[in-house]
Amino acid sequence: MLEVIVAHPRETNRQIINVGNPANESTIANFAKLMADTYVKHFDPAARPVIQSVASTEFYGKGYEDCDRRMPDTSKLTAIGWKPKVGLEDTVMKSMQYFVQNKTRLVEMLGD
Repeated sequence: MLEVIVAHPRETNRQIINVGNPANESTIANFAKLMADTYVKHFDPAARPVIQSVASTEFYGKGYEDCDRRMPDTSKLTAIGWKPKVGLEDTVMKSMQYFVQNKTRLVEMLGD
């Protein structure tokens, strides 16, 4: 993807570019379940992650408004030839693998 952006400076210079895969649309609840299931299956079969549902008003406060759908508008990238290649499950797996493998270093950098 970076190669496509660099190869098209006129189209991408000073632009906000959304990155993602529109086919990866998921609810937050389903995304949390996918993360928990991936962690148990691939990293710690004994783990029992607990997913808590919290009302937006409790988490963000009164007056918070949310959108029903979160799908990245990747039209600027697709217009210059980029196509999404990675599905949600692979993205979660690769991201989780990185964080698990680098946990010690990340905790040292960022704290608990």
